[in-house]
Amino acid sequence: MDIRVSVYAYYEIGRKIVEEEQNGENRAAYGRQLLKELSKFLTKNYGKGYSAENLKLMRRFYMVYSQEQIGGGVTRRLFRN
Repeated sequence: MDIRVSVYAYYEIGRKIVEEEQNGENRAAYGRQLLKELSKFLTKNYGKGYSAENLKLMRRFYMVYSQEQIGGGVTRRLFRN
């Protein structure tokens, strides 16, 4: 897989975790096992690489970098809703 595609995919996964699963909050509601549940689902459906720790890193990646810093327009074109 092209490294740019991987970067954009990880950024988008992080965005979905923060914006859609956590409703824009830095963390999920207390006691919710969001990353563990998501990890099980993604691993079952897409294979290795989606451990809770990796998802935590993807979430952090989204929170630290802007879309423009990782290639803005390309990200939007690759991951249209």
